[in-house]
Amino acid sequence: MAALEWIHLCDHGFLDESGKPCLIGISRYVLIRSLPYAMPRSTLAYSLTGAAQEMVALHLSVIDPYGNTIIDGDLDSVTVSEAGEVVGFVDMQGIVLSREGWHQIRLATSAQLAATLLVAVVVVNDE
Repeated sequence: MAALEWIHLCDHGFLDESGKPCLIGISRYVLIRSLPYAMPRSTLAYSLTGAAQEMVALHLSVIDPYGNTIIDGDLDSVTVSEAGEVVGFVDMQGIVLSREGWHQIRLATSAQLAATLLVAVVVVNDE
C-alpha cells in the first residue's frame, strides 16, 4: 500500500533532467495585501512510496480556518516507479482564499488520509 512521504507548498516544483525534485519557494505562509486572494503560480509537491507499478488514486482537499471546503476532488492516479516512489506536482494556481488564518491542505490516497499541511494566510498592511 502506498504511503505519502512528504508534501510542500511552493512557488514552483519540477523534476530536473536527472529526475531529482526541485522545489522553489517552499513556504507555510501566504502573505497578502487583501482578501479575497487568488493564488498566483503555486505548486503542491509530494512524494509517495509503494510497490513497483502500483496505481495510486489521490484526493485533494483544501479547508479554510472555519472548516469550509475550498477544494475537494480527485486527482489523476499515479503509478509508482520501479524504484518504489513517485514525486508529483499539483498546480494550485487560481485557488481563491477568502479568509485569514491556518488552512489545511490534505492529500490522501484511496485507502487513507496520508498528509495534512497547515498553511497560514496572513493579511499584511504597509503601514
